[in-house]
Amino acid sequence: MLPLRRDVDSVAFHIENEEGAWQQMPMFSPNFPGENTKNEVGVFGGEGEYEGLIAVLRITTAGGWEVHGYIIDGELPPAPEPFIGE
Repeated sequence: MLPLRRDVDSVAFHIENEEGAWQQMPMFSPNFPGENTKNEVGVFGGEGEYEGLIAVLRITTAGGWEVHGYIIDGELPPAPEPFIGE
């Protein structure tokens, strides 16, 4: 059952240093009452010295940020075809 109150965050971080920058693709995540921990996946495109690289990060927030992920040289794997029922 969905909560009566809907609260959704929308973020797109931009991280920059002397070598270049990482721009996150927009990400939406729901906030549920009483939930203190979030697990999200962020996808960032590289700019400057990072051009052509993609970072895929798992971001966990629970009283702080924990970030794990991969930097990929090239493209992401193709997305699966959407399921269309008959």
